[in-house]
This record gives sequence, C-alpha cells and structure tokens, in this order.
Amino acid sequence: MLIPLSYMNNVELSSILDTKDNYTTSVLIANDSPMLVAVLKAIIATDPRYHVCACVENGKKAVDFFQHSKADIVLMDIHMPIMGGVSATEHIVTRHPKTRILIVTATVSTNMGYIFSALNIGALDYVQTPTLPFKPGTVISKQALKTNGARLLSKLDSLTKLHIPSQERSIYAHPVRRAKVQPQNLKSSSDRIIVIGASTGGPSTLALVLNKLTAIPKCPIIICQHIEPGFSGDFASWLEVETGIPTQLAKDHTDALPGRIYIAPAGRNLGLTAGGRLEVSPPPSSQIFTPNIDYTFFKFSKYYSDKMLGIVLTGMGSDGSKGAKEIIDQGGSVLTQDSETALIESMPENARDAIKTSHSYMPNQITMMMERWMNKPAAKGA
Repeated sequence: MLIPLSYMNNVELSSILDTKDNYTTSVLIANDSPMLVAVLKAIIATDPRYHVCACVENGKKAVDFFQHSKADIVLMDIHMPIMGGVSATEHIVTRHPKTRILIVTATVSTNMGYIFSALNIGALDYVQTPTLPFKPGTVISKQALKTNGARLLSKLDSLTKLHIPSQERSIYAHPVRRAKVQPQNLKSSSDRIIVIGASTGGPSTLALVLNKLTAIPKCPIIICQHIEPGFSGDFASWLEVETGIPTQLAKDHTDALPGRIYIAPAGRNLGLTAGGRLEVSPPPSSQIFTPNIDYTFFKFSKYYSDKMLGIVLTGMGSDGSKGAKEIIDQGGSVLTQDSETALIESMPENARDAIKTSHSYMPNQITMMMERWMNKPAAKGA
C-alpha cells in the first residue's frame, strides 16, 4: 500500500542526505508539514544539481524570504497558515519575475481550481506530492527516494529549462475575469474552425488570449492542451470562469457550435467524423503526447481545409509541427507564439520551421489576428 509521505512518522532520512556543496540551482520549500519538508529535502539531495537553500512554513515567510535572499525555484504548497500558496505565488512573481514556482500538493485532484489559479498568476507547473511504499520507521535508501521522487525531479529538470519571458510576468498573468455570456444571434453552425495546441505554460496563455476577445467567437474553438488524465474537466471549468466563454469537454459524436470552446479530453485524441462531428478516440500505444496536437490538426484540416486557423502556443517538443504543415498544405492558416513570451519555445519554433515562416506573435497579437480572421468575409462562391 502506498502511504503519502505527509502521513509518515519517524522515517530515518539523515543517512541518505548528500553533503556535497557544489550545487547550481537553489530551491526554497514552502510547506507547513515538517515531515513532508524533510522528505522533499531528501529527494532533492539525491540530485547534485540542486540544493535546498531554506524551508518556510507559510506563504508569507516565502514572500519575506525574497526581501533578503533569493532562490531559483520555489516548491509551493497550496494550503498553508497565514498566507496560502496562490497569494504567495502572486507576490513573488510580481516582485521577482525570474523565480520559477512549482506547485507541490498531496491532493492535486481536489485542488485543481487553486492550481490553475496559481498557474494563471505565474506558477509554472504542478506535481503530486511523492509517495513511498514503506511503513513508518523504515530506513529509506537513496535509490528508493530517487525512484519514488522521479516525477518531482523531472519537473525540477523541466523548470530549469523554461524560458522566462523578458517582460514582467505580471503583464501576462491574472487577466480580468469576464462575466459568463451565452452565445446569442449566432448561427447554429459554422464553416470555420479555430484549433489551438499548447503544452507547458498553456493554461495561463490560453486564458490571456481568449479573455481578450472583444466578442463571443463566431466559430467553435478547439483546444488541445497536454494535460494529465483526470484534470481536463477541471481545466474546462477554470477556463470558462477566466474567459466568460462557455467551455466544455469535447464529447464523442457531438457538434462543435459557434461561440463555444471545446477541450480535447486528457488521454484521448480528438478528431472529426466524416460528417464533421467531434470524434474522441483512444491513442495508439506508441503515442507520447495526449491529446495529440498533430492528430487533431490533421483531422480538422482535412475537413475544414482553407477555413481552419491553427495556433501553436508554448510547449516542449514538436507536437503540432507536422499538423501545422498539413493545415498550410490544405489552404488553412497558422499562427505561432513568439519566443519572448513562450515559457517553452520549442513547440512554436518547430511549427515555424515546418511551415517555413519567421513570423510569430505575442498573445495579444494572436487575439487580434483571431478576431480579424473570424470577421474576414467569406470568399465569393464559398
């Protein structure tokens, strides 16, 4: 049985702590559980690229820490006394925009609203609190910590590679929420479609782009966001609150309607039937990223051809690049986020290479171009 580390007692950790002092990346831990702090320190100590520079038990102390010192990465809990993790995140990234914040919580599934709020105001990623299959009192080996803390260490590795935009992050974070509106006076169907692909850094960028639309979109908007299974429903609910646009999970064999946002379900591929209805299907075992952006771009471009706008936002890897080329080959249009504002540049950069363009756009420019594209008169005879 897996026992959450936060509930373990009397675990002997001192024997596995590394004593080297040649670390390069400093980590601040903000968490009110002494045992969890001890275990996080032990996991981090297994990787010589990191060292824990300080530990604090609430968000206010995390904010105050930066008045006299600094840390490259903050492991931020959500619920803490005096000041919680969301408020602390906002304070820190506003004053210290180069700081990388990773939300670490034992209850991801029940905290997704808080997590997405933290991502929207500057946190870069989130991870489930590690668990260990050991009973209290067990001496834990260094290898066991590395194995069971692999997800956390992987997230730390990714954070060190993230590109922090040169502009103040507060410019991009926390858009003013718009009251929810119901689509009115829109056609029951549209011959146009917008499909957006995103990965790491996507939620906050999507909220920013879609929140700035001056009117309810005249066509459906499909979003392919790489996300872990079980969380896409929470993501849809959060995005609806942030943008005011009706947002829902894409359902198999249903119509995509104008004025609405459809989220590709986690762990599934989203395409279209021969008749143009949404089609949700399991991915092949060889597929790495789900929902797969290339798959969705290919399927939608085959149906909508020159009446499709594809958008590639921040993310790691090349998912979306082959699909972007297919959109262009079918006569459609593609926009990519610029390197200065993308938290991870590789996805939009690879898409630009695939379609042989150097043009890229900031989030506010993407919003304007989306509206211009939606309002463009249909070609004669179309």
